[in-house]
Amino acid sequence: MPRPVIVLFRRELTDAAEREAAARWLPTFDSRTAVPEGALVIGRYTNLPFYEELERDLAHRGAQLVHDHSAHRFLADIARWSGPPQEDGGLLGGLTPPTWTDWVRLPVGAYVVKGRTNSRKQRWATHMFAPTREEVPRVAQRLWDDTFLAEQGLVVRAYVPLRQLAEGLNGLPITNEWRTFWLVDARGEPVLLATGFYWATHPEVEAAATLPEHVVTGVASEAARRLAPYARFFVLDLAEGADGRWWIIEANDGQMSGLALVEPDLLYRRLSELLQDGATTLDD
Repeated sequence: MPRPVIVLFRRELTDAAEREAAARWLPTFDSRTAVPEGALVIGRYTNLPFYEELERDLAHRGAQLVHDHSAHRFLADIARWSGPPQEDGGLLGGLTPPTWTDWVRLPVGAYVVKGRTNSRKQRWATHMFAPTREEVPRVAQRLWDDTFLAEQGLVVRAYVPLRQLAEGLNGLPITNEWRTFWLVDARGEPVLLATGFYWATHPEVEAAATLPEHVVTGVASEAARRLAPYARFFVLDLAEGADGRWWIIEANDGQMSGLALVEPDLLYRRLSELLQDGATTLDD
């Protein structure tokens, strides 16, 4: 018999609309002690900060997360999938702006500075964007004073001008950017589950945003294929450059990524279709 597939929510971090949508397609729980024996678990917002502890607790019930802690760590650390040009740009080289873990010998140019997983984009002008190479250490120093980001470690990424739809607080560019959720099937092929405009805080510009089909079948699918051996449920954020070229801006764990403007009913329906019919299991 196929194993049961369930969603484990952290209730205080999930809005009611997402919980209701998930419950239409999959059993949902908000306590690890209630997870059914042998279940395959999608841990929405529940896995951190104690991912390995949750894995051990679920193992006592013969249950497993959709991917293990090593897969989560790979996705959450930008330095693992994006690198400097002289190192072929990392796993997603050529598809994502290059990333450096030190900034001693950066080329001349503009940069963004962030944690390995998170950023302070809402403070764009002072805590993320460095218009010149010489500004990088000053932005980095401000972030070193941020305990949350300092514990992650900082990275520097090449700044790529994106197609801008509006401007947010502190000069933050609101861009033509999209969130896409992917699941790797039993054959090892990544399947697109759902897409949605990234800027949920600026739905007023969604009508001006577009995600062409050729981007999904091109750069997005190529990035998903490269990531498929490393994780099973992940997010790719794509953005259109000012010159029309599309980039992978972020990759992350699908369990811990917000929905942006992805339709929750579609996401959980597709997860249910692919997981409950036995097409994807951790044992394949």
